[in-house]
Amino acid sequence: PTGFESKFHDMAAPKLTGITISTNSVNTNSGDVEIDVTVSGTDNLSGISSVYIGFRSPGGNQYVNKYLSLTSGTNLNGTFTGKITFKQYCEAGEWQINALQLHDKVSNSLSLGNSDLTTMGFGLTVTVEE
Repeated sequence: PTGFESKFHDMAAPKLTGITISTNSVNTNSGDVEIDVTVSGTDNLSGISSVYIGFRSPGGNQYVNKYLSLTSGTNLNGTFTGKITFKQYCEAGEWQINALQLHDKVSNSLSLGNSDLTTMGFGLTVTVEE
């Protein structure tokens, strides 16, 4: 029966509930710089299995990315954190989040780009200073 399937089978993607970064400006002239990234999310049944975030350089040719780890809460309602490294000599200017993905344990996924995140009020950028 349809009601049985919807109650016991996870068909819904995880939901993004928050995103923060430790700073929105870095200076990489003297070396690599790490920033802290925190993403919070919920899933209705199977739980979030992975959270991925990536930033793209202003010119679109350089990327920094990371899979985040569950650091508080549960995989049904948790906070995932990690460090993103901006390398010395990387392109200066405004780096935007080009990919944020939340996957649950049965392969449902939420995939958001910069415009999606901006629309949702989560549009964050990191400015790499020259």
